[in-house]
Amino acid sequence: MPLSRLFSSPFREKDKHGEYKVAKSGPPAYMFGSPSPGLSAYAFSSPSPTKQGVHHDFQSEMHDVRLDNYQDDLLPSEEELKIYRVRPSKLSFTQKRWFYFFIYGILCVIILVSLACMITYSIRKKAIDAIDATDEPWNLPSGFVNVDSRLQETIKLLLNNVDHKVLTDTNSPQFQAARWIADIDALQIPLEPTVSFKQRYAISVIWFATSGENWVNWDNFLTESNECDWRVQVEREDEEFEMGVQCNLKQEVTSIVLQNSNLSGTLPLEIQMLSNLERLSLDHNNITDFNNIRHLTKLNHLTMGYNHFDREFPEWIAELTKLQILGLSNNGFTSTLPSQLNALTDLSSFAVDKNKISGTFDVLGEMPWLSKLYLEDNSFTGTITNNFLHHLEIIEVLDLSNNKLRGNIGRGLLRRPRLQVLDLHGNRLNGPLPDFPRSSSLRYLSLQNNFFEGFIPATISGLTGLRHLDISNNRLSGDLPTRDLNKLTNLEYLSFASNRLLTPGPLPDLRMLSNLRELSMKESARTGSIPSSLTDLKQLELLDLSANRLESEMPSDIGRLNNLQYLLLSQNELTGHLPNELSSMKKLDLVLLDQNQFTGDTNGLCDVKKPILVVDCDEVQCDCCAGCCYDHDPENCFDRGWLAFFNSTDDHYSRGIFQPEKKQQWLFP
Repeated sequence: MPLSRLFSSPFREKDKHGEYKVAKSGPPAYMFGSPSPGLSAYAFSSPSPTKQGVHHDFQSEMHDVRLDNYQDDLLPSEEELKIYRVRPSKLSFTQKRWFYFFIYGILCVIILVSLACMITYSIRKKAIDAIDATDEPWNLPSGFVNVDSRLQETIKLLLNNVDHKVLTDTNSPQFQAARWIADIDALQIPLEPTVSFKQRYAISVIWFATSGENWVNWDNFLTESNECDWRVQVEREDEEFEMGVQCNLKQEVTSIVLQNSNLSGTLPLEIQMLSNLERLSLDHNNITDFNNIRHLTKLNHLTMGYNHFDREFPEWIAELTKLQILGLSNNGFTSTLPSQLNALTDLSSFAVDKNKISGTFDVLGEMPWLSKLYLEDNSFTGTITNNFLHHLEIIEVLDLSNNKLRGNIGRGLLRRPRLQVLDLHGNRLNGPLPDFPRSSSLRYLSLQNNFFEGFIPATISGLTGLRHLDISNNRLSGDLPTRDLNKLTNLEYLSFASNRLLTPGPLPDLRMLSNLRELSMKESARTGSIPSSLTDLKQLELLDLSANRLESEMPSDIGRLNNLQYLLLSQNELTGHLPNELSSMKKLDLVLLDQNQFTGDTNGLCDVKKPILVVDCDEVQCDCCAGCCYDHDPENCFDRGWLAFFNSTDDHYSRGIFQPEKKQQWLFP
């Protein structure tokens, strides 16, 4: 661009004498940008003190920048140069201060990192030098060759992963494991930082840290065999389970199962050396701290139930994002479920039953793969509605019993296509029972100890897959739907006891339920006699008809119930002589016949097995009774202390190989 255009209007204009004057409209446009290369020599030159000097300087500058073809009158005047001369920009004081702070900060970080590295190196070097210089025999048994040398080399190798103070403490599990690796282990593996060395050492630390000498049934641990072979076969209920250590094809430890093995204490930090661990099952032990597993990020199966943690529910569990099975039952956990648990999107089974957890469990409602949820025996609150946990479409087992839940059972909950177990007993649910949808998958329905009211709906007959039905201890009324109940031919357990508002009537004929093993109609307003059709239920193990208004004699063919273990007929109006057929029932463990009008003796029962027996000793002669009731003192009748807790005897609801069997329990306060 010609310079005449740069210095011309609107920034310069001539006066009446033809001389250029300074324009008032502002500085030349080039002053606001970076000067072009051709103007750099001019724009940053200093003006001379005289006009002639200025003219001379302009001429020389113009020649230097090859502008000598332009006329002098097109050049800027001295006044313009004074006003618009470009000056280099300067940093403010504040900018300079922050700049220096930044530089100082970087220098300080570098110095601190360097010091930390030097200190770490110095400490490690001193530890190694101390080990090299010592002549201490480490209190090892005699008879080992080069004991000190191999132990020292083992400790040197471990200093990269284990704190030197702990490692050189002869009472620590870490040192004991190092000593075992170095001089006691008959395998004598090479002292190299291999996977085998690390995991063999880590497992031995776990053994020493959890009182391995007191472990139960683990004689093959810390033997000369490969650590991947430290496992045993366990038989239980005609099944075999493999417990101990398991490895993959690369001989990397991927599973440790030590349930019910009497481990105690704290899981050590060295468990993190088992970086390929995918399953850890340590249920039914005496472990008090398991925080050191938080960095085992490959875990997909973690069960630590029935230990002694007694603390708030740990938030760091949510960091184990690959978990599919998480079992932390009966550990004394308190507080609430942390919101971070929503990160466990692969979770399929979650058990925190028998703890002290409160609040809601909404965080579990959006886990799409959750199929088994055990939250019983806590203090959870909330309201069950028709859309309750509607995201859990593939739920199979839902146990929310013995909490503080309110509301009712919506049909939406019962319509889950895979639902097999629904246990809501021991809550504060109320209202009528719902119209049950047809379902062949639901096997276990437990609604006892709530506040349900109204009739038992006839649609209950649609639950054709039921094996366990308990609606006892509610406020149900109306007639028993005998015809509909007889359609539940897979039932093994049935109880509608302690529903005092039911319409009085005879015992139902349930001969179609040939698979029944436990039947309780205690305190259900039953009248009349005991029908002989009951003796067709030959699989019965428990029959509870107590606290009704039954009369007449005990049927003589009751002896056909040769699998019966518990017979409870107390607190009725039964009469007649005790049948001799009772003596043929060789499996009886408990017989309550008191507060009736029986006569005769119990010699047949006393001679066979001597079950726990309670009768009215005023009318019945009994030489082997555990307790007697007398007409003159009914308040002190021994029978009044017995309380039955009815649990399913089928194993379908069993959760683990060491889960206590759900047997009939009898408590005497």
